[in-house]
Amino acid sequence: MNIRKNFIPSSINNIIRQIIVAFILFANGCMTDLDQWSSDDNDTSTDINEPEPLFLDTFENLDNWNAVGWALGHTNFEYWDPPYAYCDDLTDNYLSLDIEVLAGQTLKFQLRVWAYSDPYHAVKLYINNVKINTWYTSGINYDPEIELNYNGSINIKFVANSSDETSGVPAGEARIDNVRVE
Repeated sequence: MNIRKNFIPSSINNIIRQIIVAFILFANGCMTDLDQWSSDDNDTSTDINEPEPLFLDTFENLDNWNAVGWALGHTNFEYWDPPYAYCDDLTDNYLSLDIEVLAGQTLKFQLRVWAYSDPYHAVKLYINNVKINTWYTSGINYDPEIELNYNGSINIKFVANSSDETSGVPAGEARIDNVRVE
């Protein structure tokens, strides 16, 4: 009589393997939601979807923002998928929002800063009224990624200005789109 040891049908073996992989990924923070994991009974691989951003604003409107001197732009520029937020009032403006975050998350956005003649034209990012960075005119697009070291509610604020507090020439524009926290 021949008895097979460790006999487990391959379909059950694959399911067990997939459950173990999902558990390990979930336990190590690679997945935040088990609904992101899916499998096909006939497939031995797992499909781990990219997690959705915890916050995403593509600027369909400015309803959630405190916007002074900022508006929605609808021109279809290369790289820019309208609508987006833009500022051309470079003397007194801000675009701010309170959001919930956890330390280790990343704030990402698209940014363009340009001016006709002012090399000091800039956009500044503040978090909780602390200046984090300044991006100056370059005529190129930026894709900043800022690691957040905060837990709870934070205020993010963008301020565009036409000088480094010296020029005052309002001859440029700033655009922001796809603000997200991942």
